[in-house]
Amino acid sequence: MSDRRSIDRARRNHDHYPTGLQPVPRTALTLEEAAASLGVSLSHFRRHILPELRVIYSGNVRLVPVADLAHWADKQARLAGAA
Repeated sequence: MSDRRSIDRARRNHDHYPTGLQPVPRTALTLEEAAASLGVSLSHFRRHILPELRVIYSGNVRLVPVADLAHWADKQARLAGAA
């Protein structure tokens, strides 16, 4: 039962991994994480950015591929003064 508790704790606190598990690079982020990674609010992300991204559906969870976020940001980037 203690293994189950340590796994539950790890899910709540991404900085703590149960014995034997190492951090794994994320390939997809939740909507909240994706918005935070771009520095925008969740409502702005949902309204203006999410419609342009592919989404992974897994049950009730929606995930955005990290590569798609990087591609979107690169596509949106403009030189300062060129706007």
